[in-house]
Amino acid sequence: MKQTLQRKFVRTAMTAVTALLLVLLVVINLANWYLVNQQTDHMLQTVLQSDHAPDIAGQPGQMGPRRSPGWREMLPQDMQEDIQETARHRILSMLALSAGGVALCWLGMLALVRVLARKAIEPVAVSMEKQRQFVTNAGHELKTPLAIILANTEAMELYQGESKWSRNIRAQTVRLSQLTQTLLTLAKMEEGADLPPAQTVDLSQLAEQALSAFQEAAALQNLTLRGEIAPGVTVPACREHLEQLLSILLDNRVKYTEPGGRVDLILEDTEGGACLQVRNAPARTTEEDLPRLFDRFYRGDPARTQKSGGCGIGLSAAQAIVTAWKGTISAAREGEDTVVFTVRF
Repeated sequence: MKQTLQRKFVRTAMTAVTALLLVLLVVINLANWYLVNQQTDHMLQTVLQSDHAPDIAGQPGQMGPRRSPGWREMLPQDMQEDIQETARHRILSMLALSAGGVALCWLGMLALVRVLARKAIEPVAVSMEKQRQFVTNAGHELKTPLAIILANTEAMELYQGESKWSRNIRAQTVRLSQLTQTLLTLAKMEEGADLPPAQTVDLSQLAEQALSAFQEAAALQNLTLRGEIAPGVTVPACREHLEQLLSILLDNRVKYTEPGGRVDLILEDTEGGACLQVRNAPARTTEEDLPRLFDRFYRGDPARTQKSGGCGIGLSAAQAIVTAWKGTISAAREGEDTVVFTVRF
């Protein structure tokens, strides 16, 4: 985490420094080019008007040649070439000197920024590491009591029968367990060091399994769940992470689709790699929701009710999974009522 923050700090700072130095380099050399040209013109005019110059204009010392359009041609060719060669040499010398100075300044700034980055990032890195460690520890500590509550609820239902209170306890316990697991996933994904070795995963097979698993949930909400899955699409990643990614996307779209609508799972093997899309219509996701869908604990419901059963961090976990395995994820609205989530690996 600390090294990642340092690299971002150095990269951002050096980008700004590089842009500034390049602007200075261009300005300095343009100014030098202008001044050298002015001095060259003045030198040629001085030579032309000198009493010791050849009588090129008919009468030495007159100002006419200076103002005539072809006054340069009135000087001997070798003299013009010598003066212009001197001007080019001065321009190139200044260019080389300024470029060398800029390069030295850039290297010096790089060394300075690296030293400052360690000091500037240290408090932030420590704070973020403590926060991540707290989430991890709290998540692991919550697992045991949640499992006990769920087991006791099921045992109570065996002896006393199911009731609305036991159903609520079980539902909220499951919801809290899912929230805990998602928070743990986010903490692991953001750290990056905990990623397991990449494997060649058959994404087509996982998509078929996820599609089958959500058929019943979609039917209960009067939704049509369809799939267009190309066979043999593989991705270098972790199988468990991809299973969780598919589950999050399908679960989210099933929850945010109007009754009677449809959810489509599309997987293609394109030239750029695997392309996974989850489409739903008519969607309960508005145009205003799209920029914030991947924010933690954001839900389209302004009242933040639990009607949909979501926690608001599923899509954040999905984004973390995709980013960790060098992919991209985006959400867009097509037409009046269709929302499309696109994942590319």
